[in-house]
Amino acid sequence: MARLRTLTGVQGGDGAVRRDGPAGGDVRAARERAVAGAVSGDPIAEAIRRWREAETRLYPVIMARPDLYERSILAVRKTVESLQRIDTTEALVAIEAEVPALVRDALAQHDASAVELDLNLIAGAALKMRHVEIEAASARSRRTAVIAQAQARGDAWVVVGETGERRGPGALGPSYHRLEMRVADGLGLHLYVEADPSTARPVYGLETVRLDPATGEWAGEGTPPLEASFTSPEPWEAEALALRQGGHPGVFTSAPEMP
Repeated sequence: MARLRTLTGVQGGDGAVRRDGPAGGDVRAARERAVAGAVSGDPIAEAIRRWREAETRLYPVIMARPDLYERSILAVRKTVESLQRIDTTEALVAIEAEVPALVRDALAQHDASAVELDLNLIAGAALKMRHVEIEAASARSRRTAVIAQAQARGDAWVVVGETGERRGPGALGPSYHRLEMRVADGLGLHLYVEADPSTARPVYGLETVRLDPATGEWAGEGTPPLEASFTSPEPWEAEALALRQGGHPGVFTSAPEMP
């Protein structure tokens, strides 16, 4: 199930897809990063890259220093909590220079020392974590909306996620993923194209999963689970079509029992 991606899109009953350190140093560092983002032409993408880099750099350090681990994790968690009022990535970028001070405050509120802690790295990791939360909430809202639209139209299936390149019928790019859901009961059909590591040739796969019919979120494997792979797109598409048309009656003949 690690192949699944969170995406958007709507499919109608005809099968066509419809897209509906010191504070002064902290501020100086933030300004330098802002300039770098402006040069790249995409300050939001540059900020996300910085936060990912901070997270990548932070955790190996604290794992090697058990004496720093608990304080760092505490600081990240409490800083993320203080960022809950921020609900867009753009707003996170706007307050980025202030976040190291929030880290220091979080430590002080729990009588934890900031000695030897890199507040900038902790701030970046907290910003990355909050960004992920915001993106997840946004994706959930999009899925819920397209599912509601499909229900209103009377569509049998809805595409709740699609990523990768479509190059035309039978010509999909590598790492292509599409997650469809049967509107009536939440049967999920995950279609994907991946490269075979031994031959570099495309493998066309499908698997069934259980999704929450209201939100499109993953809720377990299909009942019974079905997984198959093919070396060409034609039988792959034919199997997917058979599933959409009820050709496998053993898979979700009634609404799934949600956990």
